[in-house]
Amino acid sequence: MIEIALAVFLFGIVLALAYPALFAGARLLGLVEDESRGQADLRTVEERMSRDLRAGRGVVGSSNNSHLDVWIDYNADYVRGTGETVTWRISASPRPNQFDVVRSVDSSPARSNVVGTTLVSDIAFGYSPGLPSPPASPVRVEPVQRVSVVMSYDAIPGLYSSTKISQFDIRLRNVE
Repeated sequence: MIEIALAVFLFGIVLALAYPALFAGARLLGLVEDESRGQADLRTVEERMSRDLRAGRGVVGSSNNSHLDVWIDYNADYVRGTGETVTWRISASPRPNQFDVVRSVDSSPARSNVVGTTLVSDIAFGYSPGLPSPPASPVRVEPVQRVSVVMSYDAIPGLYSSTKISQFDIRLRNVE
């Protein structure tokens, strides 16, 4: 009987020592998943958005700090036609406290796809030189040379890691 009690006591000590290590390992695994998922998502958004902006001939006048319309002259005819306006915007996500980054062509729902899912606040677009105020006609292409993008992201909001901020500037290469 004493041997069984001693074995249970020793097992309890081993378990008490192992439990915090197991808990710390699970927390570390969650932190790594949160960080890697958020960074991978952000990298995808940055790469695709950068590609569109570098190929852009101009920013459409209806752009503001919550959505971006870029004219990409795919056929190089210097005339804005169907299928040449790419819109970047955010939309509410089914996940609480998060937003999806959506890229669409000609604002068509049929030609829209979600590029990123881990944003936790609005994307803020800035333009240099600035867009006129009030917003210009959606038909007019503005002489914007640079677009600044600021994004806050967190793959698992409120757990493991805090919100991170990414900011980058892209110069439109094909601006007239």
